[in-house]
Amino acid sequence: AGAYRRACCDPRASFDLGEHGCIPPGCTFAVHLRPYMTDMEGGFDPDRWTPELVRERFVAFGGSQPHACIGSNLALLELQLFARVLCREYNFTAVDTQLCVDAKNPMSLTYKDGLRIKISRKAQPEA
Repeated sequence: AGAYRRACCDPRASFDLGEHGCIPPGCTFAVHLRPYMTDMEGGFDPDRWTPELVRERFVAFGGSQPHACIGSNLALLELQLFARVLCREYNFTAVDTQLCVDAKNPMSLTYKDGLRIKISRKAQPEA
């Protein structure tokens, strides 16, 4: 298990952390059991945030775990709203629509140099 979460069962009792203090009564807390979480020191280490390590160790918004981030749905909703506003205000046209086989995944097609698009503002209706 990577981590577990629990709440103090007795609403009047705090959870003693020894020299580190205590968790107030009724608060939930999480304990990380993986060694890479306990080996992190207080200083900033840029090597900790390489794309490979981030992909291996961290999951955005907590993934699909039962106690995932409550803001993930709000963030996805905001992205949808932003996309709708962009589509309402701008026209998007593909410059080159030629597809080719992806070398990394031969079962799928992709655009040779990525999908290049031309963006233009939509004409505003006269009032």
